[in-house]
Amino acid sequence: MQQQGIIITLLLIFITVKSFSQNNKETQLYLDDLSDLTNINHQGLALQLGTNVTWFKTGEEKNTQFAVPSFLVRYAFDSHFEIQGQTSLNITKVKSNTFSESNTEINPYTFGALYQFNPDFKILILDQFTVNYYFTAFFDDPNEYISEIDLNFSTKINEKAEIDYSIDYLNYYHSTDLFVLSLELDYYLSPKTLIEISINGQKTLAYFKESLDTFTAIDLTFLSNRKHQFNINYIRDFTQKSNYIGLLYTKVF
Repeated sequence: MQQQGIIITLLLIFITVKSFSQNNKETQLYLDDLSDLTNINHQGLALQLGTNVTWFKTGEEKNTQFAVPSFLVRYAFDSHFEIQGQTSLNITKVKSNTFSESNTEINPYTFGALYQFNPDFKILILDQFTVNYYFTAFFDDPNEYISEIDLNFSTKINEKAEIDYSIDYLNYYHSTDLFVLSLELDYYLSPKTLIEISINGQKTLAYFKESLDTFTAIDLTFLSNRKHQFNINYIRDFTQKSNYIGLLYTKVF
């Protein structure tokens, strides 16, 4: 009996240590996406620098727009509240068979806030709930602005995968309303590589006219460590027939 008791005790210790080791590996194995603006996954100051290019064709005109660089700073006071600010320098080039021109301007500046509810706050199958608010102003006309509120939800499937949902509402200068619905699948290809595939649909209401736009996006994140990482993303707008490629570097201080 004494030998059996010792064996059972050692077995329980081994199972406990093994379980703790596996849980500890799981929590450290899959790193958070630091570029995700709908979640607070860091404390203190974070900086994002990037560049992107958008190109599309209108009739015989070829339009190309560069953002060099895009700049975003965010500060998380705690695990629930964060403020954000961003702008970029835009270089636009238009080319056709008869003319070519380029223009350089500073993008509108945006200030935002993010509130993340406690993880215990769950709605049915939704494991996480966050709210974003953004206010965008223009340098050349302070009377023009865009206000935006986003409701973000997520459902965790397992350690490797989750589904994200969002409902966004934007108001342009009191004259145009825009509603955006998006569905996104996040999946870890490896412990430090995350792929995100999303489908988005947006409905615009302006001057009693309606328009519908759909686009899809693929985002690949290289999670170097908990302090810095790299992103590359591609967006295809099927309605406008435009393409977007962006590179992003995130640093947490």
